Amino acid sequence: LLVITNLGFFFQLPAWACSLELEPQPEHTSSTCYFWLSSPVQPPICFEYSLAENNLIEHTEQEVPITVNCHTVRLEAKSKDETWVPITVFHKASSIQLHRKPLLIHVYGAYGIDLNMSFKPENLMLIEDGWILAYCHVRGGGELGLEWHKDGCMMRKHNGIQDFKACIKLLHKLGFSQPLLTAVISLSGGGVLAGALYNNSPHLLKAMVLQAPFLDVLNTMLDPDLPLTIEEQGEWGDPLADDTCKEYIKSYCPYQNIRTQCYPAIFITVSEKDQRVPLSGLLRYIQKLRKAVQDHAQANSSDEKGITRNPPIDYISKLELLLPENLLSLEMVKLDTGFQMPNIVLDIQPGGSHCASSWEESLNQVATQLAFLYNELQLAKRG
Repeated sequence: LLVITNLGFFFQLPAWACSLELEPQPEHTSSTCYFWLSSPVQPPICFEYSLAENNLIEHTEQEVPITVNCHTVRLEAKSKDETWVPITVFHKASSIQLHRKPLLIHVYGAYGIDLNMSFKPENLMLIEDGWILAYCHVRGGGELGLEWHKDGCMMRKHNGIQDFKACIKLLHKLGFSQPLLTAVISLSGGGVLAGALYNNSPHLLKAMVLQAPFLDVLNTMLDPDLPLTIEEQGEWGDPLADDTCKEYIKSYCPYQNIRTQCYPAIFITVSEKDQRVPLSGLLRYIQKLRKAVQDHAQANSSDEKGITRNPPIDYISKLELLLPENLLSLEMVKLDTGFQMPNIVLDIQPGGSHCASSWEESLNQVATQLAFLYNELQLAKRG
């Protein structure tokens, strides 16, 4: 329901609506309001609402909007402290046996910013290809107001991490995919929650894609010479002045909590001159993660001489066609016991933009990320 403030009018929005944008310069004397509704799988559609007649009219001006036969499902997961966390799910209406479909989970949960629910053309392709798309509106974001943000930042960051874990477990419990077909995607500050889950619950997913992720929270917040450290204290706290805060950040920081264990595959994109997420921090993260998975591989190998270091040809050929010169990849390592190390890929882009600065760059990054996911979830082999 959308409530018109001070006038008491309300009306039912379409079930698929996730994002609303008002016309930029409405006439203050008009009794008609124009706005656009969209979702991750629905391009913006213009609506007209008449205050005088209290009715809603859908407009399809110029081009007929792209539509998809897609179900929208609203769920709530109970977090560790019994807080109910919203989840928005999209899947093809005709899909059956959803537990056998690939699942792509989006998360952010930082800075009081809503999870991006705007339309993305690639989502239509994914839905048509049988994917389930899930959006977890965890604490730390702004979906449920200021308190929702406050309850997931600074000394309450673990709330967002627990929210995210609860969302994934509920999705699997309800039959939306399974861990071997589950991938997580996030960017920037959302990398903290995604990276924490990657360390604490790697069994819940098969692959992860991160764009310019914030993974070394502690070292960043301990360096006042970095350009954004001081202004970031409102989100993460000040470990320079508060030892309790320092220990709390250390308890969830993705870089600090890498451990010797089996990890899902991961693909990280970063710009070489990104001022918000420096390349040096991600190189340290990759190096530490690489050592952890190698140590785990050695510990699970009965015969170290049985190690081979040749990546599968089909995987390399797909990625080299897209980014031949700027991928730092950990080789696939197979042991005679059948243990296989995950692919760990760092995609270094030229320039200094925090995320893709142009449409062409964005398109190339999406194509590369999806190629990675299709390979890791073995979807190409499934036909």
